[in-house]
Amino acid sequence: MLECIPPNRREAVEGALRAAFGTASIDGFVPVTGGASGATAWRIGVSGRSYLLRLEGARTPFRNPHQYACMRIAAEAGIAPPLRYANDDAGAVIMDFITARPLSAYPGGPLGLVSALGRLAAQLQATAPFPVLGDYRAFLGRMLGYIKGVFAPGLLDEHMEGFERIRVAYPWDPTRHSVRAITIRIRAILSSMAKSCG
Repeated sequence: MLECIPPNRREAVEGALRAAFGTASIDGFVPVTGGASGATAWRIGVSGRSYLLRLEGARTPFRNPHQYACMRIAAEAGIAPPLRYANDDAGAVIMDFITARPLSAYPGGPLGLVSALGRLAAQLQATAPFPVLGDYRAFLGRMLGYIKGVFAPGLLDEHMEGFERIRVAYPWDPTRHSVRAITIRIRAILSSMAKSCG
C-alpha cells in the first residue's frame, strides 16, 4: 500500500496513519497535484471519508518554521480543514480532504459568496495571531524577485509595482500582525463586490 511513498518517508507515514486512524484500513493513495510549497500530497480514504496526507519536501530557507502552529490555529478557528494529525518533526499532516468546486457554483450565487467571504473575514480577524515570522513584505518581495526571472521580461512589472504600492501603504509594525491589514483590505474588496452585485 505504501509503495507510492518514498522509502525514507514510509516510517513517518505509517506513524501518521496509525496516530490518526488506529488500525482502520486505508483505501488507496491518490496523488494530489498543485500547490507551491514543494510538499507531496495524496488523497486517502478511510471508512468512506476522504483525507489529505501531506508530506513536506526538502526544507529550505523559505520554509516557515511556524507552519504547523499556523495550521492548528486556522483549523481550530474553522477557517481551514480540520487536522487529524500534524507533526512538525516528521513533516507530515493529515487533514480532511476538501473537494474543489468552482466559485460560480457557490450556493446563493455572487451575493451568497460575498456574504460567506464576509463571515470568513470576521472569523479570520477573531483568530489568534499567527506567530511572527518577520516582515512578510520583505519575504514576498524576495519571492517576487526570484520568480520574476522565470517569466518573460516585463510580464510581472505591473504586479511588482502594485506590490510596492502595498508595501508603502502598509508599513511593517512587528507589534501588529498583518491579519489586521489583510482584513481591512478584504473588507474593502467585499464592499466593492457587494456594490457591483447590486
